[in-house]
Amino acid sequence: MFLGCFLMQYKSKITEELKHEILKYSDWEHEKDQLKNEKNCGERKSFLDEFREKIKNNNGTKIVKISLYTLTRIIDEKKEKGDTTPIWSQNIDDSINN
Repeated sequence: MFLGCFLMQYKSKITEELKHEILKYSDWEHEKDQLKNEKNCGERKSFLDEFREKIKNNNGTKIVKISLYTLTRIIDEKKEKGDTTPIWSQNIDDSINN
């Protein structure tokens, strides 16, 4: 997914084969169990859907920006709002299973 973000940010043409691989490994099935909180899962799925749509439609003619929310940014925004509810996460399983 990082490669896809990088290539779109620099107006690079992504081959159909590479698009296929990026879409294959950015499928929600690979990430659905990474977060424990339903709200966090919903937000992650939304960002993932946005990313996948931009990959599908990328033709390399314009810079494409992807929404990027780091865990630190989310925690800081929650603190600013006075929200002290925990963000239940777990270590990311970054293994690739074919």
